[in-house]
Amino acid sequence: MCRKFHGAAFATYAVADKDNLQILSGQSLIKKFTADNSSIRHFCKQCGSSLFFEDNINAVDIDIALGVMDSEISEKPEANIYTESTPSWSIISDILPKFPKNHNLD
Repeated sequence: MCRKFHGAAFATYAVADKDNLQILSGQSLIKKFTADNSSIRHFCKQCGSSLFFEDNINAVDIDIALGVMDSEISEKPEANIYTESTPSWSIISDILPKFPKNHNLD
């Protein structure tokens, strides 16, 4: 999923409660695509940037693509998830916990 959505081996997301996410401007530029697995990918129709991701399991949370943020982010990564899908040409060499599928870190 990450390779298709971002064109990269992995993606870095922050998770937020959908009800607490506020789009302050540009809402009309956000388009949605529903993938074969029912996940919903949000992107900017003007520049094509990947913005948000909703999986087909958790209807409460939304994942925010951190690569589009202009400001510094103080939080650090907590884990690598979906490692069963790591491409053969990518190496996960950090010391973070690794989970084959999604994992709730709460």
